[in-house]
Amino acid sequence: MNKDDWKRFVKISAGYGLTPSAALLAVYSEVLSGFGCGGRFGVIVTVFGRDNVSDDIVNVMGDFTKLALVDIKRDDVSFCAECFEYTERTSGKYLSQ
Repeated sequence: MNKDDWKRFVKISAGYGLTPSAALLAVYSEVLSGFGCGGRFGVIVTVFGRDNVSDDIVNVMGDFTKLALVDIKRDDVSFCAECFEYTERTSGKYLSQ
């Protein structure tokens, strides 16, 4: 995706109140659903989550990624704002950027 397409995607996503990450996950779930995953399934996403356990945590090197299971519910929902909104609600605590 070129830079202009990405900017347009981000703008459209924001128009629905979505982060780009949640919008991409919604599009990805639409593709998975079309390939036979059905109306309800889970997607494991990798998220960055360095817990603030010390004032020096910014100086610590390591793998601070976590895995999160996101519930995808496509029951009787066409590829539209409702799917995006559900994905945003269920993934919002993980995909905040």
